[in-house]
Amino acid sequence: MNEQLHKTLKSLASSDQACTIDEDDWKNKALPGILESIEQIGSTSIETKQVSPSDQEAIKKLERSKSRLASHLKTHFGAAAPFTIRRIAELLLDPKKEGYASNTLQEKVKFFNALSKSVLVSSALNEFPVETFNANDNASASDDVNSVDKMVRIPWSKQSDEKDSVFDPNLSNEESK
Repeated sequence: MNEQLHKTLKSLASSDQACTIDEDDWKNKALPGILESIEQIGSTSIETKQVSPSDQEAIKKLERSKSRLASHLKTHFGAAAPFTIRRIAELLLDPKKEGYASNTLQEKVKFFNALSKSVLVSSALNEFPVETFNANDNASASDDVNSVDKMVRIPWSKQSDEKDSVFDPNLSNEESK
C-alpha cells in the first residue's frame, strides 16, 4: 500500500471525525489505491502443481470475490465512496487488527468475505450527509432522550390494581372530559 493511500485510509478510519472524502480524492486517489490493495491482498503465490482440490476451490472463490469487488466498486462507486468506506478503510489498513490474517488461503477467503459485506452495498457516502447541530438552537439532540412520555389509560381496558398503575390520572381525566 502506498503512503498516500495509507494516509487517506487512516483519516477515513479515524473515529473522532465524520467520515467524508472529496469526490476528486475518491476518484483519483482512494478508489485506484483500494482496487490495487484488493488485488495485492487477493493474489495467491501457491504453485498449481501442489494444490489440493479444496485449495483449488478456495483459489477460484478468491478470484471471483476479487473481480466482483473490483467490478462493484468501479460500477457503483466511480463517483462517490460507499457509505461503508470507514469499515473498508479499517479492514484494508490492518486486517490482522480487525481479526483477519492473510497468511493462508482460507484466511484470505475469510478476509474477502468480510470485505464483501462492506463493499457490496448500494448507497454512497454523499447520500447520507453529516448532520450538524448549532449550539444556539433551542432544541437539542438530548431533549428527546430525557423526555418521558405520559401514559394514558385506554378507555376499554380494565386495571385490576390501581396502586400499581403507571398511568397519569390527570391525563386520563382530561381525556374523558
